[in-house]
Amino acid sequence: MDLKLSEIAELRLYSHRISKIQNKNPGEVVAWLGALQGQDYFGTKWSIGLRLTNSKDVEIEKAISQKRIVRSWPLRGTLHFTEAKDLRWMLDLLGPKLIRNNTKRYEELELDSSVFKKCNQLMIRELKGNKSFTREELTDLFSKAGIDATKNRLSFILQKAGLEKILCFGERREKEFTYVLLDEWLGEVETKTKTSEEALNELAIRYFRSRGPATILDFIWWSGLNASDAKKALDGVVSKLKSEVVDNQTYWMSKNLRDSTFAGSVKDDVYLLPGFDEFLLGYTDRGASIDVAYQKRMIPANGVFSATIVVSGKVIGTWKRTFKKEHVLIEISPFSKPNGKIKDKILEAVDRYSSFLELPSKIVF
Repeated sequence: MDLKLSEIAELRLYSHRISKIQNKNPGEVVAWLGALQGQDYFGTKWSIGLRLTNSKDVEIEKAISQKRIVRSWPLRGTLHFTEAKDLRWMLDLLGPKLIRNNTKRYEELELDSSVFKKCNQLMIRELKGNKSFTREELTDLFSKAGIDATKNRLSFILQKAGLEKILCFGERREKEFTYVLLDEWLGEVETKTKTSEEALNELAIRYFRSRGPATILDFIWWSGLNASDAKKALDGVVSKLKSEVVDNQTYWMSKNLRDSTFAGSVKDDVYLLPGFDEFLLGYTDRGASIDVAYQKRMIPANGVFSATIVVSGKVIGTWKRTFKKEHVLIEISPFSKPNGKIKDKILEAVDRYSSFLELPSKIVF
């Protein structure tokens, strides 16, 4: 197909399985995408939910408790959800580099190998037997052992243990997140060991089939791989992909991605995407989906991405959720006044989110 820049965002909606839902459960969504950025826990659950038909928040929680999807730090040292059986090979591939990259930060925080060893030994001993600890409980555990685990020190202690396949997140305890031993939590989950080449190829095919059209620079950003390994990964799956050149940039995508005539079939569809959704976060260049003039409104100085209103693959505004006692407040902030048809579709999108939460909504434009 002769790809146009204006069509990239709409084709990405299709690849993400947002504009055409093809997944049947949370595990399939996460497996298709490879990994979903997960520091905004409630937002990530909606990222999964909006890629399913008539989904409910409780279904996502159930998938977590049943160990079908798991939260850890596999990509870029940032929290992500992966399918449970994918976590180990992703950590094997990406974890060592992330640890090396953190060396200077460890030194700044006075976290040396002896501190990490002592912390790991404590966690393995105390969590053994399918126990779970909250962040506060782990802080107390380390404090009693004479280890300062306040502020950023604790974050890096836990992250490094995650990268070394010692820890992952378990079920929430009421509103508190808990940490568990990865081998115990995923003990019954079938996993397959992959060679480095197999892991690189798998990461690449997951990325380009679920996020194409995308460039190798996008893949480098998302995966955290260096340029050499990213090229090796792409070369290993190039026979399963097709490419198009737009404005001197080569975009890769699944061979069976529908041609450019598909683009017109999703006109005026409206989606409320959470702030860290892969539709935008999965790329280093987001210009296909959001005009440069509006990017600062979506990405404030604090680095916390705003939730976005997307029409035909284009960001037309932002939205904000606030959980109240008996409802969720949705504040809609379009970049410009929407016409009546788009406004009606925004209201439909809010209803869909309200149904997902099983909470009534109140809307403010």
